[in-house]
Amino acid sequence: MNKLNNIIYKRPILRRLFYAILVLLNGWKRAAILKKINYFNKQGEKCFFSTVKFGTEPFFIDFGDNVYLATNVRLVTHDMSAQMIRTALSHSKPLFKVGHIKFGSNIFIGSDCTVMPDVNICDNVIVGSGSVITRSITESGIYAGTPPRKLKEFEEYSQALLEYNSGKIWYENDLSNSEILDALINDEF
Repeated sequence: MNKLNNIIYKRPILRRLFYAILVLLNGWKRAAILKKINYFNKQGEKCFFSTVKFGTEPFFIDFGDNVYLATNVRLVTHDMSAQMIRTALSHSKPLFKVGHIKFGSNIFIGSDCTVMPDVNICDNVIVGSGSVITRSITESGIYAGTPPRKLKEFEEYSQALLEYNSGKIWYENDLSNSEILDALINDEF
């Protein structure tokens, strides 16, 4: 954990202020700032974080290149049930359940997903919205559900996406984002 991360982590008021600033940024800027301050254990290039729900131990999280986290993705690196069990059993020694979360490269995690401790996600994976990822995903592909199950090969989905876009105004023309938005609004497809 770097010095700035340590300061943010140990001072709740600074952590709240830091998150308040992050919320105001778009996903590209958010990822860039987090990378610049070494917020995570590891963060690759070209990441996009729509979420700010990284848990309280970002030093247990690794990102490869080209990782996209949609809105309300939650990364959970610990399980507080261990503390509840400790109290319930009147156990004198501390109990913990913590674990790393590791993302490979070329990953998209859909909105409202939860990634639990000790999960590794390999390269070339898309996980559909609302999934709860409780175990590692070791094979590239398209996944959805709770727990996520494989629906399609990554290459098959990629090809279908290229075919879908073929002939679309944004794909065939060199348009700016505002021109594409205008075309969508005016139903010019």
